[in-house]
Parts: sequence; C-alpha cells; structure tokens
Amino acid sequence: MSKIVIINGSPKIKVSVSKMLIDFLQRQFSQPAPVFQATQLIEKLADRDELSALLQSDALLLVFPLYIDALPAPLVKLLNSLEALIAEEQPKKLPALYMLVNCGFFEAHHNFLAKEIVENFALACGFNWNNGLAIGCGGSLLTFATNCDSPVTQQIYKQLKELAQAIDTQQELQETKFIQPQMPRITYMLSGNLAWRKAAKKRNTRLSLKAKPHIAS
Repeated sequence: MSKIVIINGSPKIKVSVSKMLIDFLQRQFSQPAPVFQATQLIEKLADRDELSALLQSDALLLVFPLYIDALPAPLVKLLNSLEALIAEEQPKKLPALYMLVNCGFFEAHHNFLAKEIVENFALACGFNWNNGLAIGCGGSLLTFATNCDSPVTQQIYKQLKELAQAIDTQQELQETKFIQPQMPRITYMLSGNLAWRKAAKKRNTRLSLKAKPHIAS
C-alpha cells in the first residue's frame, strides 16, 4: 500500500473533467489520496514545508487538462518551484511520477507534447517516471460520468482502473496510453457545437459566436 498524493492542475476549482477523473480514481485506490489544487499551491510557494510534503509521498499523480498543447500555467509554475526545491534540498528519494491528461480535441494524440513536457520534468528532477494516460474528447466524459459501462467510454474506464492499480502498487506502466471515447468524430463535433450554443444562449452572447475580431475590415 503506497502513500499517494494527487495534484489537480485544472484552473477550474469546482466542476471539471480533471476533478471527475480524480473522483473516479479515488474509488479505485485502497485508501483515499489527498488532493491539492495547483492554483492554491502556487499561492503558498513560500511555504517550503508544504511543497516538501508533496515529495515525501510514494506516488505523485499529476491530473490536468491540455492548455494550448501544454500544461495549464498554474501547474507549470508549481512544477518549476518543485524543480528548484529538489535542486536545493537534493532529497535522497523522490516519489514515482504518473500523469493523467485530457484534452478537448477529438484525437488523444494532441496530448503528446504535454506528455513529453511531464516526462522531461521527471527526468530533469530525478523522479521515477512511470507514464500514465492521455485521453481525447475530454469534453464528453462528464456526460458519461455516471455510466462507466457505456460502450462509448468503457475502454477509458478500463484504462483508468489499470492506472489506479499501477499507482496503488507503484508499478511502472510500460508506456503512456492514448485513448478516446468510441464515437464518430462528427458526433463529438455536433455535440460540442450544441453545447456552445446552449451556453451562449444562457449567457445572452449568441452573436459573439460569429465574431471575427482578428480579421481586418
């Protein structure tokens, strides 16, 4: 049984795909793992004890959404601070590092650069890089959050269970797996566009959907 610490890199505090994925993993672990928000941790960078506590775990899991083919800014800032702390304190042992990233793009391979960034961070700092999971169509996962057996997402939840098992026992995954829901691309695009229109109608901003602010007149 390992001591697991989870960092939620999403800037969204309450409702997000990252939080939903974390909640699912928590139900698979042998015991609940503490979860820290990157947005809150970067406000306490002067608290070295709190940052050092993250490094005293057996397994450290980074969960985040893809932002511009990379990591959200709060998570980048936090990782930079951890790298500086490790270089200064030079701890004898660092936790095994895992990653769980999701993107709004249909294809999961859009997460590749983010995976490379996390892997490079792990190698630079001396973490045991144990890979993870990269998910496409992240925007659709909230729809199936209560139906893990849906043919659309059952393979994703199978991979999430395998990830949870690996983290719980500190096993190294052979590679980071890239996976997305089983649905036609056109279905995902139409569902996404419908959601945008509903959100715009709710906020009375429907005309803004057709705005072209960067096109010269």
